[in-house]
Amino acid sequence: RVLAQGHQEVVQHPVLLLDRARVLREAGLAHDADSILAQAAEKFREAGLPQDLAETDLVRAECALVEGEVARARSLARAAERVFVRRHNVQWQRKAELLVLQCDRLALDDRPPRTRGAALRRLAARAQRLADDCRAEHRADLARSADLLARECLLRQKRAVRGVGER
Repeated sequence: RVLAQGHQEVVQHPVLLLDRARVLREAGLAHDADSILAQAAEKFREAGLPQDLAETDLVRAECALVEGEVARARSLARAAERVFVRRHNVQWQRKAELLVLQCDRLALDDRPPRTRGAALRRLAARAQRLADDCRAEHRADLARSADLLARECLLRQKRAVRGVGER
């Protein structure tokens, strides 16, 4: 416990902060969750716990995505992915890869229509490769999400190509 301004303040363990933030995110309170995650991230960084810090960054990326901050979400997810790759933690790496792909999908909405179709096709191929990798690793949950993302990209790609041809 820490004595702060005449009253006692409980110093929370960063894992408890991370769990609390996950609950808030699931409740739709992404902004509140991110504030707590920032505290947890600082404590994990100070303690030299890269795995926990990367997991925290991944949840922060999810919050940023919900808040419409696609570039920030992608940056956080890529940072987490690099840590998971370095640590040979394939399970968490795949989660981060999926989130990066989801960020990339949303970022394509800002692309000019004439280049969007090809980009969606490339993204669909990346998502399909991830789905295949996840299936090979018996990660059906992530494989399904990656499959759905690939299909969404292909559907949007067909619409984008059709839309450009109509102009």
